[in-house]
Amino acid sequence: MITVKAKRQGLTVFASVPAGAGVGELKRRLAEMLNSTGGLLLHSEPVGLSQTDVDVPVPSFEEAGEPAEEGREKVTAEGLRIGVLEDEIRETDELELRDGLAVAFAWRDEPFSVAQPQE
Repeated sequence: MITVKAKRQGLTVFASVPAGAGVGELKRRLAEMLNSTGGLLLHSEPVGLSQTDVDVPVPSFEEAGEPAEEGREKVTAEGLRIGVLEDEIRETDELELRDGLAVAFAWRDEPFSVAQPQE
């Protein structure tokens, strides 16, 4: 197994995928992880390091058909897009995943957005 860091707005998700897996498997794992915490938070602003009161989503064992929590949306692997973090984010459907790789992800047709860390 390898670990890939996926970033969107102020959110960072660490996803474990089998070595040799492709972007499709990464999207599937991301969708499962996001949905298990109530769905994708649609507006995820970065949190300053001095802020101590941070909501941490807790995975749940809800049924697949249950609706997302308010302000969140259930996602599918098909609706997620993966981008390579370079000077600009470049969308890709094929990528050699390796341990420690950082990628951006976006939902449906939203623009890629990765927040920079704040002090």
